[in-house]
This record gives sequence, structure tokens and C-alpha cells, in this order.
Amino acid sequence: MFHARSESCAGRDPSIEVTGTVPDVNPFLWRASVSVAPLQVARGVQNKVLEAMAMKKSIVATRQATLALAVRSGVHLWIENDPQRFADAIVAAIRSPERQRIRDNARTYVEKNHNWEKILSGLDQTLERMAHEQVSSNQRTTCISCSEMGAHQPDIAGVEA
Repeated sequence: MFHARSESCAGRDPSIEVTGTVPDVNPFLWRASVSVAPLQVARGVQNKVLEAMAMKKSIVATRQATLALAVRSGVHLWIENDPQRFADAIVAAIRSPERQRIRDNARTYVEKNHNWEKILSGLDQTLERMAHEQVSSNQRTTCISCSEMGAHQPDIAGVEA
């Protein structure tokens, strides 16, 4: 794990900081003006995009980085795949008068769609329903088995034919 200022970027613009692997991305994200996700290949939900959205950061991402999210470019973040348009979107994410509205929309999206309490409550309800169905199913199976063997019939139990 390391964090270093890039010589190539630092010589051109000291406000640009390029990092390598870091133990925790959050301190860097809090200081960032914009979060970028220029992914060409992505599968599933990109948690770094969600983290930046939750932190109300301006975000520029490729379409691949947002496929698992129900977000729209210009509403929740900026989405571009063309390199020049991606660069232009980064500038817009920093300077656009719409950036605060977009950041707020991003945060609201995360609160509505990726809220752990809401997600886990649905999971709890599903697990509770499944457990109840399993108990009911086991009781029916047991009762069917018992009735076939003559159990649960006190008048017959222990009587020999």
C-alpha cells in the first residue's frame, strides 16, 4: 500500500494527486472535488460509485461503471464513454452550476435504493416468512407421516387388531 504524488502530474499541476493502493479511500474521497470511474469492464454494483454518491461527490463514470444502478446522466452523475466527452464531464462536474443539484440527487438515490436498514429489513421479512413456511411444511410432513403410522389417533394407538 502506498500513496505518492505522481511526478508527471505534479510537474504540470500540483493540485492533481495520483494515488496507488491506499488502506482507506474515504479520506481521499472526502477531499476530492470529483470522483471518476473510467471503467471499461465492470460487473455488478460498483461500490466506489455508490460511496461517492453517498458522500454527495460529483461523479463522472463510464456507462459500464453504472450498469447495475438505475441512475441517469445529468440527474445523478455524469456518464460518458468517449474520452474527450469524459474529460469535458469532469470539468462540468467541478464547475457546473448544476453540480449541487446532481450531488443532492445522487445522495437521495443512495438513501432510497441502497439503504442498509431498508434492504436488511426486507431480508429479515423474507427469512422470517421462509422460516415460517419451513415450520409449517415440516409440521404437515410430520402429521402426514404420523397419521399414516396411526399416531395422533389416541383411540387407535396401542390397540391391536
